[in-house]
Amino acid sequence: MLGQTASALQLTDGDFSDPATQKLQIQRGGVSVTLDEATLGGGSVSGLRRYHNTDLVDASNLLGRMALAIGTKVNEQQALGLDLNGAIGAPLFNLGSIPAGYGASTNTGTASVTTNVSTLPISGATALVASNYEVRFNAGGAIDVVRLSDGQLTSIPGPGPTT
Repeated sequence: MLGQTASALQLTDGDFSDPATQKLQIQRGGVSVTLDEATLGGGSVSGLRRYHNTDLVDASNLLGRMALAIGTKVNEQQALGLDLNGAIGAPLFNLGSIPAGYGASTNTGTASVTTNVSTLPISGATALVASNYEVRFNAGGAIDVVRLSDGQLTSIPGPGPTT
Protein backbone atom coordinates (compact mmCIF):
# COMPACT_ATOMS: atom_id res chain seq x y z
CA MET A 1 0.00 0.00 0.00
CA LEU A 2 1.38 3.36 -1.01
CA GLY A 3 -0.27 6.13 0.93
CA GLN A 4 -3.98 5.51 0.56
CA THR A 5 -3.69 3.40 -2.59
CA ALA A 6 -3.57 -0.39 -2.50
CA SER A 7 -1.63 -2.13 -5.24
CA ALA A 8 -1.75 -5.73 -6.38
CA LEU A 9 1.28 -7.86 -5.56
CA GLN A 10 2.06 -11.00 -7.55
CA LEU A 11 4.78 -13.55 -8.22
CA THR A 12 6.27 -13.78 -11.70
CA ASP A 13 8.91 -15.93 -13.37
CA GLY A 14 12.55 -15.01 -12.77
CA ASP A 15 14.98 -13.84 -15.44
CA PHE A 16 15.38 -17.33 -16.88
CA SER A 17 11.75 -18.53 -16.69
CA ASP A 18 12.97 -21.12 -14.18
CA PRO A 19 9.96 -22.43 -12.24
CA ALA A 20 12.22 -22.84 -9.20
CA THR A 21 12.78 -19.08 -8.88
CA GLN A 22 10.29 -16.24 -8.88
CA LYS A 23 10.24 -12.47 -8.42
CA LEU A 24 7.74 -10.14 -6.80
CA GLN A 25 5.86 -7.64 -8.95
CA ILE A 26 3.67 -4.78 -7.91
CA GLN A 27 0.95 -3.26 -10.10
CA ARG A 28 1.00 0.55 -10.08
CA GLY A 29 -1.21 2.49 -12.44
CA GLY A 30 -1.57 -0.46 -14.80
CA VAL A 31 2.20 -0.96 -15.00
CA SER A 32 3.98 -4.00 -13.54
CA VAL A 33 7.15 -3.15 -11.64
CA THR A 34 9.49 -5.98 -10.62
CA LEU A 35 10.83 -5.56 -7.10
CA ASP A 36 14.52 -6.30 -6.65
CA GLU A 37 14.95 -8.86 -3.88
CA ALA A 38 17.83 -6.85 -2.39
CA THR A 39 15.57 -3.82 -1.85
CA LEU A 40 13.10 -5.76 0.28
CA GLY A 41 15.39 -5.47 3.31
CA GLY A 42 14.63 -7.88 6.13
CA GLY A 43 11.39 -9.38 7.32
CA SER A 44 9.34 -12.43 6.48
CA VAL A 45 8.66 -11.60 2.81
CA SER A 46 12.36 -11.09 2.11
CA GLY A 47 13.24 -14.23 4.07
CA LEU A 48 10.68 -16.35 2.25
CA ARG A 49 11.88 -15.10 -1.17
CA ARG A 50 15.51 -15.83 -0.26
CA TYR A 51 14.57 -19.28 1.05
CA HIS A 52 12.58 -20.11 -2.09
CA ASN A 53 14.99 -18.63 -4.66
CA THR A 54 18.33 -19.49 -3.05
CA ASP A 55 18.20 -22.05 -0.24
CA LEU A 56 15.81 -24.51 -1.94
CA VAL A 57 17.63 -24.17 -5.28
CA ASP A 58 20.99 -24.86 -3.61
CA ALA A 59 19.58 -27.86 -1.72
CA SER A 60 18.09 -29.24 -4.94
CA ASN A 61 21.43 -28.86 -6.72
CA LEU A 62 23.28 -30.65 -3.92
CA LEU A 63 20.74 -33.47 -3.75
CA GLY A 64 20.84 -33.94 -7.53
CA ARG A 65 24.64 -34.00 -7.55
CA MET A 66 24.70 -36.49 -4.69
CA ALA A 67 22.20 -38.78 -6.43
CA LEU A 68 24.15 -38.62 -9.70
CA ALA A 69 27.49 -39.28 -7.99
CA ILE A 70 26.19 -42.19 -5.88
CA GLY A 71 24.31 -43.71 -8.81
CA THR A 72 27.39 -43.45 -11.02
CA LYS A 73 29.65 -45.12 -8.46
CA VAL A 74 27.15 -47.91 -7.73
CA ASN A 75 26.73 -48.58 -11.46
CA GLU A 76 30.52 -48.64 -11.92
CA GLN A 77 30.86 -51.17 -9.09
CA GLN A 78 27.99 -53.21 -10.50
CA ALA A 79 29.79 -53.39 -13.88
CA LEU A 80 32.83 -54.98 -12.19
CA GLY A 81 30.88 -58.09 -11.25
CA LEU A 82 29.20 -60.92 -13.09
CA ASP A 83 25.68 -62.23 -12.80
CA LEU A 84 24.75 -65.94 -12.45
CA ASN A 85 25.01 -66.37 -16.23
CA GLY A 86 28.52 -64.90 -16.40
CA ALA A 87 27.39 -61.62 -17.98
CA ILE A 88 28.74 -58.27 -16.76
CA GLY A 89 26.45 -56.72 -14.20
CA ALA A 90 23.85 -54.34 -15.64
CA PRO A 91 23.51 -50.85 -14.16
CA LEU A 92 21.46 -50.83 -11.00
CA PHE A 93 20.34 -47.21 -11.45
CA ASN A 94 18.98 -45.55 -14.58
CA LEU A 95 20.53 -42.10 -14.31
CA GLY A 96 18.24 -39.61 -15.98
CA SER A 97 19.30 -36.61 -17.98
CA ILE A 98 20.30 -33.38 -16.31
CA PRO A 99 17.58 -30.77 -15.85
CA ALA A 100 16.61 -28.50 -18.70
CA GLY A 101 18.33 -25.19 -19.19
CA TYR A 102 16.29 -22.01 -19.27
CA GLY A 103 16.87 -19.18 -21.68
CA ALA A 104 17.15 -15.62 -20.40
CA SER A 105 14.12 -13.45 -21.09
CA THR A 106 16.51 -10.99 -22.77
CA ASN A 107 17.75 -13.52 -25.36
CA THR A 108 17.36 -12.38 -28.96
CA GLY A 109 19.36 -15.07 -30.78
CA THR A 110 18.40 -18.49 -32.09
CA ALA A 111 21.21 -20.60 -30.61
CA SER A 112 20.41 -23.93 -29.02
CA VAL A 113 22.45 -25.84 -26.47
CA THR A 114 22.57 -29.54 -25.73
CA THR A 115 24.28 -30.64 -22.53
CA ASN A 116 24.95 -33.82 -20.63
CA VAL A 117 27.04 -34.96 -17.69
CA SER A 118 29.76 -37.46 -18.44
CA THR A 119 29.67 -40.45 -16.13
CA LEU A 120 33.28 -41.40 -16.81
CA PRO A 121 35.14 -41.76 -13.50
CA ILE A 122 37.92 -39.33 -14.49
CA SER A 123 35.88 -36.25 -15.35
CA GLY A 124 32.32 -37.23 -14.69
CA ALA A 125 29.56 -36.71 -12.21
CA THR A 126 31.77 -36.83 -9.14
CA ALA A 127 33.67 -33.76 -10.39
CA LEU A 128 30.47 -31.78 -10.98
CA VAL A 129 30.03 -28.83 -8.64
CA ALA A 130 26.47 -28.32 -7.43
CA SER A 131 25.50 -24.96 -8.87
CA ASN A 132 23.51 -23.28 -11.57
CA TYR A 133 25.52 -22.35 -14.63
CA GLU A 134 25.14 -19.55 -17.15
CA VAL A 135 26.24 -20.06 -20.76
CA ARG A 136 27.18 -16.92 -22.69
CA PHE A 137 27.74 -16.87 -26.44
CA ASN A 138 30.37 -14.37 -27.55
CA ALA A 139 31.58 -12.98 -30.87
CA GLY A 140 33.33 -15.47 -33.10
CA GLY A 141 31.52 -18.43 -31.59
CA ALA A 142 33.42 -18.42 -28.30
CA ILE A 143 31.44 -19.61 -25.28
CA ASP A 144 31.79 -18.64 -21.62
CA VAL A 145 30.36 -20.89 -18.91
CA VAL A 146 29.96 -19.17 -15.55
CA ARG A 147 29.34 -21.17 -12.38
CA LEU A 148 26.90 -18.91 -10.54
CA SER A 149 27.69 -20.12 -7.01
CA ASP A 150 31.23 -18.68 -7.07
CA GLY A 151 31.56 -16.84 -10.41
CA GLN A 152 34.20 -19.23 -11.82
CA LEU A 153 34.51 -18.64 -15.57
CA THR A 154 35.41 -21.32 -18.10
CA SER A 155 36.02 -20.06 -21.64
CA ILE A 156 35.60 -22.36 -24.63
CA PRO A 157 37.12 -21.09 -27.90
CA GLY A 158 35.37 -21.28 -31.23
CA PRO A 159 32.11 -22.82 -32.33
CA GLY A 160 31.32 -26.48 -32.41
CA PRO A 161 30.86 -29.34 -30.03
CA THR A 162 33.11 -29.35 -27.00
CA THR A 163 33.63 -31.47 -23.92
